[in-house]
Amino acid sequence: MRTGKPKSRYESEVRLGLIVIVLLLLFLNLATNLTMYRARLTEREETADHLRQGALAVSRQVQQSYPNQPTTADLEQSRVRYNLSGLLLVPSRPPQSNRKDQQGWYHEVASQLHPYHADELALVLADGEFNELVRGVVSEFYYMYPVPAGAGHSLVVLSVERPALAYLEDSRTTILMAQVIALLVVGLVYFVLSRFIFRPFRRIRQRAVEAGRQVDESDDETEAVVREYERVIEELKRKEAELVQMNATIRDKADSFEQFNQYLLESGQSGIVTLDSYGRVVAINEIARQILLVDPTVSVGADYSEVFSNATDLRGDVQKILDQNAAPGYREYTGLIADGQNSVHGITVSFIKGRGQDEVGLLILIHDLSELARLREELESSTRLAALGEMAGGLAHQLRNSLGAISGYGHLLKKRLSVESLPIDKADALLSEIREADELIGRFLTFAKPLECSLASVSLGGLLEDAIEQFRVRDDCPDVEFSINGCQDIFVQADAVLMKQVFANVIDNGIKAYERGKPYIEISVSPRGDQAVLEIRDHGSGIPEEDLERIFTPFFSSRPAGTGLGLSLARKIVDLHGGHLSVESELGRGTCFAIHLPCVRSGQESLGVSDLSQQIQK
Repeated sequence: MRTGKPKSRYESEVRLGLIVIVLLLLFLNLATNLTMYRARLTEREETADHLRQGALAVSRQVQQSYPNQPTTADLEQSRVRYNLSGLLLVPSRPPQSNRKDQQGWYHEVASQLHPYHADELALVLADGEFNELVRGVVSEFYYMYPVPAGAGHSLVVLSVERPALAYLEDSRTTILMAQVIALLVVGLVYFVLSRFIFRPFRRIRQRAVEAGRQVDESDDETEAVVREYERVIEELKRKEAELVQMNATIRDKADSFEQFNQYLLESGQSGIVTLDSYGRVVAINEIARQILLVDPTVSVGADYSEVFSNATDLRGDVQKILDQNAAPGYREYTGLIADGQNSVHGITVSFIKGRGQDEVGLLILIHDLSELARLREELESSTRLAALGEMAGGLAHQLRNSLGAISGYGHLLKKRLSVESLPIDKADALLSEIREADELIGRFLTFAKPLECSLASVSLGGLLEDAIEQFRVRDDCPDVEFSINGCQDIFVQADAVLMKQVFANVIDNGIKAYERGKPYIEISVSPRGDQAVLEIRDHGSGIPEEDLERIFTPFFSSRPAGTGLGLSLARKIVDLHGGHLSVESELGRGTCFAIHLPCVRSGQESLGVSDLSQQIQK
């Protein structure tokens, strides 16, 4: 014999709940019936008492007026006083002979009380009893009171309108039927609910099994669904915790990547600007802001025109790439920013590709090539000078040979003039010019030929003192004043003779820059990293801007008596030592020459000096 599964606690609780609801409805039903019964009973008692008091009052009035009858006015006054709808004095009582005579007597009384409903009222009065409340027509109630003997009348009939009592009387049956129907409906609902309320649980369990969930077959539908729901909640909580952890990990990685990208932007030596496909700024580093002179208020999301507002040429090129889909590439800009400086910048513009190789933006790299351009110009200048020196060297040797022959003929001419006792001053002047030309050619050959230098660790302070001492003993420099500042105890690897010649040539150029007044030369020595920087400053007439680079070109001189070889030879010697000679000047305010030389570190040779010495000796 097959037995069903025991009901689960949840199913039992549901059924118990339904039973409690049914019992509660039954209780409410009984309470409603009891309340209505009490209300109707109270209303009947109050109405009967009210009519009884009216009947007693009329009975006393009849007895007091006996043997006369109460007047109509007195009866009307009593009716109004007790709020009666009808008041009738009947001289006799109903006969006791037979039922037919009684009906006729009650019909006569009813005709006097309610002529339109005499038949119906007669039946009601006939069925009623003395001193009892009797329901009449619609909402009217009657009360028959027998007058004591000797009063001349036998019966007092009173009536009053009581709509509330009539409603309670009429609705009693209706409410009872409605309650019976409600109980039947509740029973039916209980049956339906108890039968079908668990059908969704069965359906959910079946779907869980079809979805591959592990459902315990020993549980009924309700327990299975509840357990499965609890397992799903636990899985959701676990998945939520995993998602939170994954989200935190992804956020940390995103923050790390963003921070790394920011470090990458700010660590580079080039300016970086990235734009989206609409020309809005996605990223810009500090170097790009400095190069482009970007306003501090311009931030990420601004239009590219605001970033390149000071670089009109670059702004136009970027606009062509964005609007006309022009091909990006590399271009060098001279004077990128209209700030009065002829800086050189190399700018590379390239597309940023997305996953589908779509163009999603622009990458703009800005490189400051000013130093590279300067070195390139110096290299070109050195190349030209080398070619010029090679050519001029051969020409100088040829000229020197010719001057030798001319000098020989000059001496023969002078000797013949002496023998003939003729004036020789013209011959002496010719020989003097020949000697000056030969000395100039000798200087040029000294500049053009490879220099030989013997490197040693020397003190810049000592070299300066030796160079300055030469000017203090010169007859043409009696009033020159020198000022030496900074750290003089700095050692460099240099050829002392050649380096003193560099200092002497630069100082001589500064002294000759004074057209009037007492020359004043300021010299400062300071270490800068692995280099020593020696600055020689004068407050003379200054050098025009267009001549600043030409002053190092051989034979260029702004003074008629100058040879144009002093500064070019100085730069050549400094370059030979792995250093750099630069100049800054302003008309009317003076000139400053800066000599950069590698320092000796802790008694060792400076970086690259040994290799340089070997190259020079070769």
